[in-house]
Amino acid sequence: MKAEEMEFKDVLKILMKRFWIIAIVTIVITLSSAAYTLYMITPIYEAQTDLLVNHSSADSSVTTVRTSEEIDSSIKVIDTYRIVIKSPRILDLVVQKLDGTYTTDDLMNKVKVSPIDKSQVISIVVNDPKEANAVKISNALATTFQEEIVKIMKVDNVQVLAPAKSSANPVPVSPSLTMNVAIAMLLGIVVSAGIVLAYEAFDTRFKTVQDIENLLGVAVLGKVPRIEKSTIKKGERLFESQTSVSV
Repeated sequence: MKAEEMEFKDVLKILMKRFWIIAIVTIVITLSSAAYTLYMITPIYEAQTDLLVNHSSADSSVTTVRTSEEIDSSIKVIDTYRIVIKSPRILDLVVQKLDGTYTTDDLMNKVKVSPIDKSQVISIVVNDPKEANAVKISNALATTFQEEIVKIMKVDNVQVLAPAKSSANPVPVSPSLTMNVAIAMLLGIVVSAGIVLAYEAFDTRFKTVQDIENLLGVAVLGKVPRIEKSTIKKGERLFESQTSVSV
């Protein structure tokens, strides 16, 4: 247990001694990540349109009490509608409405359709580098599906519950500057600490008396003090002066 504690203490001592290296490496990696996130990665914006799937009725003007079976049936229909929304029949029409700005494959990759909390609501989420385009695609897809589902399923039970809207100050959903900076900071600490520990592990020089004692297992009886070059030069000049005087 003591050996493990000593090893842990030694590691902490090494890290504290080389803390400046850890700090510099971490700062460099963190700032590089922030700069890359802000200036190199294209921001992606998100727009969402919600559709409400109702129980179809022969006479929509008649108010009826919904049974649990009817609600369950509507929820099951949602799974079918999710597939229809992203089908080429719907997407091709949306491409035409957008004047061919995007291809069907482009829309397929930008659109995500999913139910909201097992309800009768379907969300159409679109991601695009421009928020205005994401809003336009999402609303166009919703209205096109609402029009075409009458022809495909012979029912008129879809309503636009909440159309997508542009924001005065849109915030991109990705990349996340906070997350990238946090990951970069953690990575910088780990990498720099690893470099410091690896350097110390492969550095076989004796730096202290304790290093020698730990290696040989014996106590050091004495040590020769380090002589600075300036002291040696002063001694040489003193010796030369004394020699010249004696001559």
